[in-house]
Amino acid sequence: MRRVLCAPFVAVVVASVAIAVLDAVAIAFAESVFEDKVERLEYEVVNSLTHDHHSFIQGFLYYPPEDAFYVSNGRRGESNIRKIDARTGQIQQEVMLDNRYFAEGLTLFNDTLIQLTWTLGTVFQYDRKSIQKVAQASYSGEGWGLAISADQSEVFMSDGSSKIR
Repeated sequence: MRRVLCAPFVAVVVASVAIAVLDAVAIAFAESVFEDKVERLEYEVVNSLTHDHHSFIQGFLYYPPEDAFYVSNGRRGESNIRKIDARTGQIQQEVMLDNRYFAEGLTLFNDTLIQLTWTLGTVFQYDRKSIQKVAQASYSGEGWGLAISADQSEVFMSDGSSKIR
């Protein structure tokens, strides 16, 4: 019996091979151009923690003075903000969001935790020490991620588009 490959399958295979080749060429080119300009960093795994497999991490930051992680977990009906001991992985504090919210990005700005919601255009501010909500505001569009500037003077927001706000 003779088998015939259908055209869409062949097209997908050819496209996949082409993408892999272009990707390899782009990486080789970038490495050759920037090799002496990019600092190579080494790392060492010093600890491994268990993870709550029911949490859907959308924002994550490490706060060295307390050796703690602050985590924003998404999912409607399950969204929360947590403080987790970085040595043990134990949840130290947790605040649940109202069921209608899907939590997203998280950052620390001037000792205030800032947490976005995905589609409802709400941003929450929490006191870092107590993780109690101290304010909330509205914005237009979707909320995805947050970051602060290197000098910690500005907060940047991603809404999933090509623009940073």
